[in-house]
Amino acid sequence: MKARRLLLSLLLLALIAPPIADAAPKKIAVKVLLPNGTVNGVSALASFAISGNSILILDSDTESATNPVLRAFASDGSEKWKLSLDSGSGSYASAIAPDAIGNIWVVGASGVAPAPAVVSSESNTVKALQTDPFLLDPQSPLRPDLTQLTLWQVSNSGALIQKFTKDFSSALLPTGISISGSQIGVIGITASATTNSSFFINCTTSGAFSNQVSIGKSDAVLDNLLQKSDGSALLFGSSSSSIQKEKLIGKRDAFVISLSKSGSILQVLRSSNKLSTRTWQSATTSLFLGGNAILGKKSEAVMTKFDSKFQPLWTQRFPASSSALVVAPDSKRYFSAFTSTAAIAALSNWKPISGQVVILNNDLKGIVQGGYAPKGAINSRFFGFTPELGVILIADVGDHLAFFPSISR
Repeated sequence: MKARRLLLSLLLLALIAPPIADAAPKKIAVKVLLPNGTVNGVSALASFAISGNSILILDSDTESATNPVLRAFASDGSEKWKLSLDSGSGSYASAIAPDAIGNIWVVGASGVAPAPAVVSSESNTVKALQTDPFLLDPQSPLRPDLTQLTLWQVSNSGALIQKFTKDFSSALLPTGISISGSQIGVIGITASATTNSSFFINCTTSGAFSNQVSIGKSDAVLDNLLQKSDGSALLFGSSSSSIQKEKLIGKRDAFVISLSKSGSILQVLRSSNKLSTRTWQSATTSLFLGGNAILGKKSEAVMTKFDSKFQPLWTQRFPASSSALVVAPDSKRYFSAFTSTAAIAALSNWKPISGQVVILNNDLKGIVQGGYAPKGAINSRFFGFTPELGVILIADVGDHLAFFPSISR
């Protein structure tokens, strides 16, 4: 009888015990990455892009952020070429993106060239024209005399191909650019004497500008965009006010706005975290989004994969002092980079004492497949992918920029 009860107990234990296949997954060891190259003297206002096997840096050669300069580097930090983009009437360039054939598009703002002097018939003497002094701190890019949206097209060898301008009649600061086919989307800020407002505008590669679209009645900041080849676009940002009929939920909500090719707002999706401050600052064409969430003293990097109808498939959150930057080389790999401030359960040897950049590789279900630690990196400046370079991170390491290429091909 006792033997029978023992047998039944063993059978019952076998039925309720979890199978080995469902055991906790083995933790992943973080791999340390060493920089392939470094660059010195790059300002905090610099913008970055990658095209083919070139790393592109858009910066300025003056402290006033004028006289923009575009430079191309190899992954070992050696400079390939350098091009000044000054328009002759003062310029500020703020964002860059390559197109499908390797050309580079730069967006910024320029001053309107002064009208030629008119010589009086009563005098043969012409006095030299005096330009107006800056009315704002020269460190600020929103100078009142920079009212022309400017697009420069540059070849992959560093030659200026053409330039397009559109006068806004008010100070402006373009902050982002995205290209798909013949369509170029630009986001930014315009300023009047009393208010600032966010805008979107489209331009074709032949120089035809659409009408300007204003986003939000107040306090709507655009952080990123995805331009589509048919002229429609997705805009990503944050706001503490209502947008159309979508009201504020948290302290500040992240939002996604879908625009038609005519510039009409089709849909507004807001984050739903009450009392939180949220942003979406990085996005891929596969709708893998990166941003952050702040609630009180708690700060997290947030990564979410959406489907084509913008339904979330999976989300990850980790303690961090920065937003997450995201890259999706294909439909099976989703990379994120952020300044981590605590241990991550999926990683066996990751316990940063202070903020340190970590890179995660997730599969299509959101499960962590790899972790990478760029040595000495404390702040991510750019995260991108090309087939030639693989996934590449540009980060601050000490007093210089470091290139961490070939994270995964």
